[in-house]
Amino acid sequence: MRPAMKFLDGSNVHYYWDATGITMKRFGKALGMDLDLWDFWAIYLPSTQWSGETPPAPEFWQHQLTGLPEEKRLDVSEFVTRIKDLRDQPQT
Repeated sequence: MRPAMKFLDGSNVHYYWDATGITMKRFGKALGMDLDLWDFWAIYLPSTQWSGETPPAPEFWQHQLTGLPEEKRLDVSEFVTRIKDLRDQPQT
């Protein structure tokens, strides 16, 4: 993961490593899937809070996995556009 970290930085960027695998189970549940969800990209608003065991559903997400919806496959251009769009929205 360290090589990828150089591409995204800042106080709003977070990286997680969970050797137990419980986090990927919980992210799968957050998206309504009964699977271990890993290697996915998620965008959350700054006001989003994680309370309880299951994380909140992200505003937008994409993946790099097989067996998930093809329309959600990582498209870097679309992902960056979504970040910019959400960044430019007024915060409530």
